[in-house]
Amino acid sequence: MAPSGPPVQRRIGLWGATQSGKTTMLAALQIAAGQQVREDRWMVIGANPASSTFLSRNVDVLTTDKKFPVATEAAEPLSWLFYRPDPAPRGLNAWLRRRLRRPLATGQQVFEVNTLDVGGYMFRNHLGEVLDDPYHDYYDDEDEGLPLFDPEQTAGADADEVMRTMADCDGLVYLFDPVTEHREQNSFQYFARVLDQIGRLSHESGRIRNGRLPHYLAVCVNKIDDPGIYRVASQNGYMLSGDNDLLLPEVPREYAAELFERLCDGREAGGAAQVRRIIRRFFDPDRVAYFATSSIGFYVQPGRLFRHRDNQNVILGPDGRPRIRGEIRPINVLEPFLWLEDEIRRNPLPPPIIPEPAESSESPELDSELDSDFSDFTRSGPPPDL
Repeated sequence: MAPSGPPVQRRIGLWGATQSGKTTMLAALQIAAGQQVREDRWMVIGANPASSTFLSRNVDVLTTDKKFPVATEAAEPLSWLFYRPDPAPRGLNAWLRRRLRRPLATGQQVFEVNTLDVGGYMFRNHLGEVLDDPYHDYYDDEDEGLPLFDPEQTAGADADEVMRTMADCDGLVYLFDPVTEHREQNSFQYFARVLDQIGRLSHESGRIRNGRLPHYLAVCVNKIDDPGIYRVASQNGYMLSGDNDLLLPEVPREYAAELFERLCDGREAGGAAQVRRIIRRFFDPDRVAYFATSSIGFYVQPGRLFRHRDNQNVILGPDGRPRIRGEIRPINVLEPFLWLEDEIRRNPLPPPIIPEPAESSESPELDSELDSDFSDFTRSGPPPDL
């Protein structure tokens, strides 16, 4: 039985610093869905021609060319359809259906996720420079050749529209990249600008509840296949052998938050500790979940099982640029989106409330207070009370 009416739409924003792997993660969605082992596994397809083109182009780049997707040069709205069959009845219910000669299939589940693939430069608010590092474009060539601060790229109607779209989302996926953070220590700069805009726009639309932003937040500790992150996760007991044929390791969801905490407390954590404080202050803890992710997964030699000493799936090619070494096996790429859809469906966000026009004499004072509160997040550190 086909579902009645169009698919339910979920608006999910995706953000992170440059080189955090946003484009690669979206491209790996279809690959991750295809590698599920459950009978009722999900199928992910593009919901429109632009999204289908994005998938076909970047999946070929990842799997055939063994390269990473090219730079995201502009805000690109993308939509994905998630399909799976409803679980067939079991036990007494299944027996009764068989006796009555009724089909066991009960239909299908389907929902649409609208995402926004945005170049990291959209989220900058601080001067800086790309370091001369052969791995600086690890995971995607985002923003290569662009200065870290470019008024033509970070201001104007495009940036305003991106932030408004993010604020109107039901859920948010934040990619925390410990690899780049260790080198450039700029995660707080990107995080601060987005929260500044989301907070202001959520205030204007009346969506703030109980002093918190209403959004569900999936925090993805990305690139756990990197040798340094793998070592931290393994030595602290967060990386466990997975229940799969190749014995591929994974960080269970109950340990992902602890891994994030550990990386935030590291000597080279940079602004990560400030990001952690703001997550606690601005989001309802019951609406935040943590995932340890990798869009390409670990290397496994063909015909063998996973080997702890030979797991790196990224190497430098003859041209000196990063290449993918073996088969792509995404880790927890699909799960953040499925968690967000499930939470949003069970407990939808409050609709925007359009406030009554305030008296002109009071409005400037209110706006001034709000601007003062959020201006703290564009400084070099967190607000004093954090």
